[in-house]
Amino acid sequence: MENSSNKKLLNPFALPSETDARFRLLIVAVIVTSLILGNYIPVYFLPDDLTKDLLSPDVNFTEKNLDSPDYLKESGMNMIYNSLEYFPSIIVMFFILFLTTVCIVIIYRRHPGNIKSKQNLISADKDETGKYLRLKEEIKNLSDRCGIDPPEIFIAPQFTTGSQAFGVSEHKSIRIDNGLRLMLIKNREKFRSVILHELGHFANRDVTKTYISQSVWKAVLYVFAIPTFILAVFTLLNNVIRKLSGGLESGDIKDIFFQSIPAFIILILSLTGVFLTIHLLLKSILRTREFYADRRAANEGVKESLISYFGENLNKEKISSGIKGFFRWHPSLKERIDCLKDPSVLFVMRYDLCFFVGLLIPFSILSILTLGKVAISLTGIISGAGQVVSQNPGFNFLTILISILLFILLCFVPFIITSYLISSSLGNQIQRSVIFSLSSGDKKIPGFKKLFLISLILTIGMAAGCLILPYFSVLNIFITSGVKEILTEKLPFMILTIISAFTVNFLWVYFVEHFSESLFCRYNKSEKPGKRNFIFNIISSLLLSVMILPVAVFYFKIYSSEIELLNELLIYLLIAVPVIYIMVFILTGLILGIVNSKKIACNNCGKQLPQGNLIGKNCDNCNSVISRWLYL
Repeated sequence: MENSSNKKLLNPFALPSETDARFRLLIVAVIVTSLILGNYIPVYFLPDDLTKDLLSPDVNFTEKNLDSPDYLKESGMNMIYNSLEYFPSIIVMFFILFLTTVCIVIIYRRHPGNIKSKQNLISADKDETGKYLRLKEEIKNLSDRCGIDPPEIFIAPQFTTGSQAFGVSEHKSIRIDNGLRLMLIKNREKFRSVILHELGHFANRDVTKTYISQSVWKAVLYVFAIPTFILAVFTLLNNVIRKLSGGLESGDIKDIFFQSIPAFIILILSLTGVFLTIHLLLKSILRTREFYADRRAANEGVKESLISYFGENLNKEKISSGIKGFFRWHPSLKERIDCLKDPSVLFVMRYDLCFFVGLLIPFSILSILTLGKVAISLTGIISGAGQVVSQNPGFNFLTILISILLFILLCFVPFIITSYLISSSLGNQIQRSVIFSLSSGDKKIPGFKKLFLISLILTIGMAAGCLILPYFSVLNIFITSGVKEILTEKLPFMILTIISAFTVNFLWVYFVEHFSESLFCRYNKSEKPGKRNFIFNIISSLLLSVMILPVAVFYFKIYSSEIELLNELLIYLLIAVPVIYIMVFILTGLILGIVNSKKIACNNCGKQLPQGNLIGKNCDNCNSVISRWLYL
């Protein structure tokens, strides 16, 4: 069988794009941040005597002397009252989430009007003089070529060669600078390349993602960043002034300099880290989408024209290197040229994505625990109401069953969804890198160094997430514990948390990379393998959800090493998780082995294809491309 992978170009659209992966991470980041800050704001901004009840409701599901109806009623009422004490925190949490969503929707819906007014745009479609007729015909023809509806055209007064795709939902708009109109007359091919790039954004459906992402960032600033910083400063000053007004004692001075101020600094550092993460995710989305829009335009036959256009401006570009490169709004022209020449660069692992995935895992776990407290409160109300309304065992059993279902709905379902969104974002990129290796004829999928590096960066991301977790930052340990306690009790669990996190990450990455080869190596249908890819991502995300539980327990033992329940839970998890991993590994291998053992034929000539990897190869009989879905 001929291996002619060097004659074929990998199709970046064969698998879900990296833009989609980063957008999912951004949405998860905003949701979990809303839940966490909404839940823990009472810690910083309410009196200490109210904080405990608001954060952790005292709900008892079992009582003694259950034979007494009166006692059951009294117990039920106590459960309801205890659960209701937590409702202020629930209201704050969901109000912040609701307010964030409303701000995002308003900002997103208003952005087309803001663009038109700020840039003084004139609608070309409403012009009756005919001076934009050629421009409209050209854009309509190019839109038909891309298979999309023609966008509404707006003319900008600037005599530059810029353009911009924008719009809400299916209402597409495109801004054309006057200099670009002139380019249509002087250099039609170059004009087409620029317009096809903008239309590529519509074809890739990333215009909506772009402006939702920008709306998310603005909403985060308005709802979280500015108000939370002001409240934090006010709380610190209020505490200091209150102690000064009562007359300073030695203990008060110690509390101010070793408790209040360090806690304030940690809070500000945590919030800064959270907002910086969201901002960097936004910019990474805007950079990544340009590669796919370029590629979409290149697929329409303007590859060389785009390369020439970028090359003319290459020497004028100021390139940001190092850390500054992560703050760029656009990729460098050299990166875009390289991607146009060889789209396989979009199949190479982006290690910053590994870091973001790792960073969001602690946030996801803490947000689910936050929802768990909500679930406990609501189930306490339902179970208590069941005891008050009726002492019938059947009715009480029904209320308990409803409570359990509600708990699962509020805890496990969101945990599975967030795990899928987070893990599939990295899983798809791992699959891309595996496909790139298979297409290149690399038989070592993957190398140990690559596995180690991805796992290490994931672990570093998780450690960074633990540092910037509001309220639960590991930095809080250093202001609430003594040196001896830190060295003898806290530090060992920190080390165990890091070791367990790296082990889990390594095993999970190995699972995804190992079976990604079996998943695609013999797939020979013309359509994309969306169904099998989706199922595999669900399995891998569920596996990661289970595997990460011991790491979470180790982390919480840093705070509470004396809780017996955590010790028992840890023992069970350390036994169960390896068994589950081995079982899932074996079952996945067996299923994919059965699928790949089936005989398949060439789609072109019908000849039976041999066993083994088919990616990057042609049929021996008719020389047609076998894995046609994967190539341009």
